[in-house]
Amino acid sequence: MHRLYFLLFLLGIALPLHAQHSLPWRFFAEGTDKALFKVSATLQEYRLSGMLIVKKLPSGEIRAVMTMETGIKVYDVSVDTRRIRINESMRMYKNPFLKNILYRDLRLLISLPELGREIQKDDHTLLREGKWQYRYEKQSEQTYSKTRMKGKKACERAAAETDAAGVLQKSVHDFGGFPYRAEYHRLSGN
Repeated sequence: MHRLYFLLFLLGIALPLHAQHSLPWRFFAEGTDKALFKVSATLQEYRLSGMLIVKKLPSGEIRAVMTMETGIKVYDVSVDTRRIRINESMRMYKNPFLKNILYRDLRLLISLPELGREIQKDDHTLLREGKWQYRYEKQSEQTYSKTRMKGKKACERAAAETDAAGVLQKSVHDFGGFPYRAEYHRLSGN
């Protein structure tokens, strides 16, 4: 019996508690825990523009608040490696259809790898985030793509641009065949 506990102890030492993923970009700049983005999104004929304020809390949870340009709060969400939770939102985001779009869009923007498999190939990396698998590819020196995969089929896609330090500066989301598109531009100085 003691040998079994000893083997489990050795196995626990051999397996890391936190996976080391090699994501091609960082969401927060070195030494900061917040980011500010200008957002413009289109869903069918509806347009929404405003600001996305993102802050990483000491617990590791990320809070994201979207406001319209007039200052009206659109939503306030909490994001961690396991789930996205709406803390407060306009009534339209209580609709399951729109809530699903919001969740999928935020997962493209905020990379939160959890314990899971990372598969590196010559030209791309496959990484599990939440219940989805994402494919990361380098397009050019500071341009990348992140695509949600369903088996071998590509679903939502984000084209991301970084600065020289690898911090996300711009992300354009396309849901491939679905009439939704969003653009996020980091405002300078944050």
